[in-house]
Amino acid sequence: MDEENKKKIVTSFVIGSLSLGATYFFKDEIISLLKNLNVRKEKEKKAENRSETEDNFYNFYANMSEKDKLRWRKSVVKGITNITDKMFVYIDSQTLSQTYSSLNSLKYIVDMYSMNAVPFENLYDEYRKTLKEIFNIQ
Repeated sequence: MDEENKKKIVTSFVIGSLSLGATYFFKDEIISLLKNLNVRKEKEKKAENRSETEDNFYNFYANMSEKDKLRWRKSVVKGITNITDKMFVYIDSQTLSQTYSSLNSLKYIVDMYSMNAVPFENLYDEYRKTLKEIFNIQ
């Protein structure tokens, strides 16, 4: 082996041992970064699934008959039992506020809710008032 090859081998070992030492020294930080990366990926996946579910529900709502919508309105005015009911209330509120131009308070609450500025309970209360006003559902 000539002198040049020996230098390359020694340099490789030195760099390798420094890398191994740095990895060991920063192992906690590396593990923390990997965990954060996994958490971020999980959150993105959940958001993607939620968006897909919302899109599917919009399509479902659009294809519902008025008779089915009225039946569901009568059901949710008595109480919300699951996330699907909440999605229905939100989408139906959007639709009603766009259909009936006189429903300014509902339109305002829908806009505020879509920006996460008010809780769902505020939207639900206004929605129930609207159902009573338009369809006489109590």
